[in-house]
Amino acid sequence: MRRAATVRLDCREDDCPIPVLKTRDALQKLPEGGTLEVLTRDPMATVDIPALVHRTGAVLVSMSEDPDTEIATFLIRRNAAPTPVK
Repeated sequence: MRRAATVRLDCREDDCPIPVLKTRDALQKLPEGGTLEVLTRDPMATVDIPALVHRTGAVLVSMSEDPDTEIATFLIRRNAAPTPVK
């Protein structure tokens, strides 16, 4: 079985709420089993993106923050068809 590639979403220059909106759109397009890596400097993303992942039924594989660069990195896996988020 071929594993789906990881898609990288660079939101480092985007302000709230753009990173979570782009993450939502990318998750909806991601194939089942695919992985999404999100990079952002938006401080609210550490709350908003995990909440989005939970609502869509995806899995937050990891979340890390680099205090020097202020970049948060999220690794998200889509296991099944995500629930549309309104």
